This record gives sequence, structure tokens and C-alpha cells, in this order.
Amino acid sequence: MTDTATALVSILGSWLTGGALLWLARTWISERLKQSIANEYAHTLERHKADLAAANAIDLERVKASYAHERAVRSLGEDSFREAMRVGHAKRVEAIQVIWDAIIKVGEGAPPVLTHIDVLSETALSTILTSSGGRANLDVVNGKSHPREGLG
Repeated sequence: MTDTATALVSILGSWLTGGALLWLARTWISERLKQSIANEYAHTLERHKADLAAANAIDLERVKASYAHERAVRSLGEDSFREAMRVGHAKRVEAIQVIWDAIIKVGEGAPPVLTHIDVLSETALSTILTSSGGRANLDVVNGKSHPREGLG
């Protein structure tokens, strides 16, 4: 080989070796950068996950406490309502008893005809009051006459 060929082979070999070294250096640096960025993103993601989990835990505890408070308030309200209804029911029963006793007293002192008139319709009552036999029967029921007197 001649000196020129040797020089060309030597230059070409140096360029190829330099190019290969440059390519390897560039690839190595690129991979290192990618891994560094991926590592940084992974740490940031883990930190955000931890922050989010902590915030969720705090919110969950807050919701649980609020639910427990609302349940306690509702329970107190239900107990209060139940007690008021119990007292109100007892008072209602007493009032009904007083009214019923008054109805019984009025019924004991009223003439018997009122009991019969109470169950008659208006047309039946007017028929009884306008007929002579009906009037006589009412007098018998009221105790104003004897049953035989009305038949005359």
C-alpha cells in the first residue's frame, strides 16, 4: 500500500472510530437523560399519589365525622318526636275519655226519643213528625203517654 492509501485508511478508520464513539456517547447521554427524567417523573408521581391519598383520608374522616354527627342529630330528633307523640297520644286518649263521659251523661239525661231521632234520616223524621201515628209513637217512646192511650 502506498502512503496515500495508508493515510486514507488511517483517516477513514479514525473517522469511523470517532463517529462510533460520538454515536455511543450521544446514545449513552440520551439514555441517561431519559432515565433521569423518568426517575424524576416517577418520584413526582409517587409524591402526588401520597398527597392525594392523604387528602382523601382526611376528607373521608371528615365525611365520617359529619355522618356520625348527622346520625346523632337525627336520632335525637326521632327520640324527641317519639316522646312528644307518646305524650300527645296520652293526652288525646284522656280528651276522648272526657268527651265520651260527657256524651254518656248527656245521653242519660236526654229523653229516649233523641236516641231514635239521631239515627233517622231527615225524610224519615219528617214523615214521623207529620203523621199522627208517628207522633203518638214518639210520645210513647218519650214516656209522655202509655202505649194503649195512643191507639184510642
